[in-house]
Parts: sequence; C-alpha cells; structure tokens
Amino acid sequence: GDFVDNQAKTMDCDPSMPALPLLTALASAIGNTTIVALKRGWIERAILWTAVVGKSGSMKTPSQKAVLRPIRLREQEAIEAHRRAMAAYEDELARFEALPKKDRGRAPLPPTCLRLTVGDITTEALALRLAENPRGLLVVHDELAGLFGSFNQYRPKGAGADEAHWLAMHSGDVLRIDRKSGGGSFIAVPVANVSITGGIQPGILRQCLTDHFMHNGMAARWLLSMPPWRPKRWTDAEPDAGIEDAVAGVFNRLYSLPLRVDAHGTPDPVAIGFSREAKRLLILFLDEHNAMQEQLEDEESAAWSKLEAYCPRLALVLHMAGWAGSGS
Repeated sequence: GDFVDNQAKTMDCDPSMPALPLLTALASAIGNTTIVALKRGWIERAILWTAVVGKSGSMKTPSQKAVLRPIRLREQEAIEAHRRAMAAYEDELARFEALPKKDRGRAPLPPTCLRLTVGDITTEALALRLAENPRGLLVVHDELAGLFGSFNQYRPKGAGADEAHWLAMHSGDVLRIDRKSGGGSFIAVPVANVSITGGIQPGILRQCLTDHFMHNGMAARWLLSMPPWRPKRWTDAEPDAGIEDAVAGVFNRLYSLPLRVDAHGTPDPVAIGFSREAKRLLILFLDEHNAMQEQLEDEESAAWSKLEAYCPRLALVLHMAGWAGSGS
C-alpha cells in the first residue's frame, strides 16, 4: 500500500496504475508454490490477468516499469548466472567430444536460463518456457492489443487451438502443444501458471473485445481498471528508496518459496485454507455475489462468474504478500 501511494504521488497518476501490475507481479512470484483451498475439490491458484485502460500518456507504462524493477533485477542476475553456466557447459562438452567414443558416457546437458517474465510470445514458445520454468511466468505487455491479436494469428482464418489454450491457462490447467516441427513431438505442461499484466487504450480495447471474445469468456477473465483521464502535472514527489527496498524484499521472499513437486515432477503446491472467521466472511460474500449474478445477463453474468474465483485468488496474493513483508 505504501508503494502504491508513493508511486501514485511520484507520477501524479491514479493508484490503480501501479496497483494492478503490482498485484499481478506478486501473484506470479507466488506461482505454483502455494494455492488456496476453499473446500475439498475447490482450489484457486495465484493467477491474475489485469489491464489498465487509459489514453496514451496516462502513465501506464512508467507505473508498470516501476513495479517490475525488482523482477527485472532478479532476471538480470539469472541471465548472468546462465552465461557462466553456458561457458562451463561448453568446456565440459568440448572435453566430452575429445574423448574416444568408447570412453564417452552420457553427454552433458545444456543449462536452462531461469525466466520470470516473457513478452510477445507464441503459444508454443510459451509452453517451452513453462516447461523450463514450472513455477510459472508473468506475461508483460505495454500494449495488450498485441496479445489479443496474437491469440489466433498463426491459425488459418483465425481458427484453432491457441485461444483455447489461453482460456485454459487462466485456471492453471494442463497445457499440451503439438509441435509443428520436431517429428510430431509435443510439449506438456501439467500446471500452466501464467499471470498477465499490461495496458491498453480505450479505443483499442473496444476493437479487441469483439462479440467473439465476449461470448467465449475471454473478456470475463480480465480485471480491468479505467481511471478517469487527467492531464499530467508536475510534482516534486520522488520515489521512496526505503519503500522500494521493502517491496523488493517482499518479492525476494516470495521467490524464495520452494516449488514442491510430486513423484512425476508435477508441481505440488502447499495448500492454505481459511480461518473460521475468514470462512464465514467468504461464504457471506459468495452467497451475496451469486445472488446478484442471478439478476445479470450475458456478458455481465459471465464476468460475475469469474469474479467469484478472483476473490480467493486476491485473498491468497494479499495473504502471501503480507507474510513476505512481515519477516515472520
């Protein structure tokens, strides 16, 4: 909260500008390490899809960059570590190939690079990155129109499985991609944990959210914020280094959570539940929420159904962020 307030004052923007990407980035840092269990058979994952809707110049991108700074620094460290690992691998491979074939054992395997974020990416490439990073990934787009437009751009006449894959990823379902190359091989990701954040201009959003995306449930899966437009004004407020360091500490602690896997290598997240009082409040919310949904129709009703799941997802993200910031 302090970070959001400080960034909003520093950039003279609406608090939702940094808040939405921050919540989404925190969800991605949790990834497949932890889930929330409402009851037996109903779990929700730390997966958020958020978009800030605003005109060009409304501070969408600068806010997003400020939020992602701790993640970018962590990724840079991973890239440097991968560069060192690749140098060691190449040396080991050279020694392996210098041996007579009869003396060779198993060839060394190239190292994979830890990835936390991806940008403009095909579904097949995303599946490959997820297979290498089973904890999950954060998809970041400065302009989400590119993502909407890419769902089926590689399919004839805009038809095919890409869109279905994205719809399934919102729930962290299994992702299976039949590869065009590689002799008919396929990629299987048992728990595709993908959070998405970005910005989009109002007019472009209207063009993207066609009847098709309304009817197939794609539009309902997004948490949107469209703060009132206001011109930029000068402000003497500056980022608070202490607050930024504290937020970086929250991310570092979340990323330090171990990823449990079962005997098959499938992520096996720690499940946390609700206290008795929290469960009482949850039930009150769900009952009221679902009663309101009965009065809605079509697109509004579809959005309401997804908001039901977003309540425990946001509770999970805020709970884990609170734990990471408490030092306990």
